[in-house]
Amino acid sequence: MQRVLIIGGGGREHAIAWKLHQEGHEIHAAPGNPGMALFARCVALDAKNHLSVVRYVKDNAIDFVVVGPEAPLGDGIVDTFNGLNLAIFGPTKAASRIETSKYWCCGLLEDARVSIPFTSYFASFASMREEVQGTHGRIVIKKSGLAAGKGAEVIRMASDLPGALARLERLEDDQYLVQEMEEGPELSFFVLTDGDDFLFGGSAQDYKPLHSGGPNTGGMGGFSPHPILTAELKTQIEETIVRPTIKALANCGCPYKGVMYFQLMITKRGPVVIEINCRFGDPETQLLMPLLDCELLPLLQATTKFGFLRMFEAKFKPEVAVGIVMASEGYPDKPITGRAIIGLDLGPEHVGPNDYAHVFHAGTKLVDGQVVTSGGRVLTVVGTAPDYYTAKNVAMKAVSLIKFEGEYHREDIADEVIATETRG
Repeated sequence: MQRVLIIGGGGREHAIAWKLHQEGHEIHAAPGNPGMALFARCVALDAKNHLSVVRYVKDNAIDFVVVGPEAPLGDGIVDTFNGLNLAIFGPTKAASRIETSKYWCCGLLEDARVSIPFTSYFASFASMREEVQGTHGRIVIKKSGLAAGKGAEVIRMASDLPGALARLERLEDDQYLVQEMEEGPELSFFVLTDGDDFLFGGSAQDYKPLHSGGPNTGGMGGFSPHPILTAELKTQIEETIVRPTIKALANCGCPYKGVMYFQLMITKRGPVVIEINCRFGDPETQLLMPLLDCELLPLLQATTKFGFLRMFEAKFKPEVAVGIVMASEGYPDKPITGRAIIGLDLGPEHVGPNDYAHVFHAGTKLVDGQVVTSGGRVLTVVGTAPDYYTAKNVAMKAVSLIKFEGEYHREDIADEVIATETRG
């Protein structure tokens, strides 16, 4: 048994904490959430105050720290811990630029000859807006910095442009990218790396739009594994994308240790990198953790010690997972919070004699003993089963048992893969 501190309080962190708790470890979470509080000690630590986190780690004999969100990584919390020789999972501030600066990341990938969409770079919103005014092409406009998954706008027709520009302008960034739109299935591809070796960490598909054709969100659900990922495609991705990216990071003086989350488009010309994230995905982590069929902590710890990762393999159950995000009314622009959530008294939902769904908290808090909504994405409900059809039914049954005013979820998560499964 080890003492592990999880930095973060969303669905991703709940899933990681749940898995580590299943392995018998003592879990601390900062700040955590009501779901995590069922088995973890939740503490009010400010991740921006690195020394307060260090003090907590020392005072409570924490063995290992796992950083969930991207913001503390971009803020350099790993650098602080490395400087004090304290064990922590995640990349340094410099290596985190693969996510904190899409501008920098695209340049790195171009130099490494990793396939990305044709990209134009702009040093200001005004210059980008001037360039795209009147466009009739299918393009994607991206804010370079962090935007909680909501910093990209897809322009399919000229009428999409005014609203997209208005949403991006509110995000206030100094750098923007305009990319040609790629066509093909999307694939989330995860690897763990120690800066040299890497191991495959699972695959999924995330549903970014609030609804089909709607505004981007942090993610409204997904499924795992992705059936498009054949052994041949996996090898192609590893040799033409993963390995060159890890090598390029090492060559530029910022070796990468932690998890890499590649958002890919599988096009007619092969896999193309849409973007890379420096942490586990959300809601993908909520899908991957229930499927992981080996201990997680040794894998995370192996990334921090050069040469250890090659001794491990991530093993997954021969099952699939489908996850549904339950969101607040008004999400993603102005989510309405403070609404009571009914149906959580059973903890993880038993929805039938043989059906079991995992319920991971994200935008929740406890007020006078009642769990209420506190953010846009409130819960991720995950069903696992031997097939996608059954897994989705398990998840949707659990969703129907949990209620809060104004709740919204997508009904079409995994429908395309279920249709293929049914035809097969």
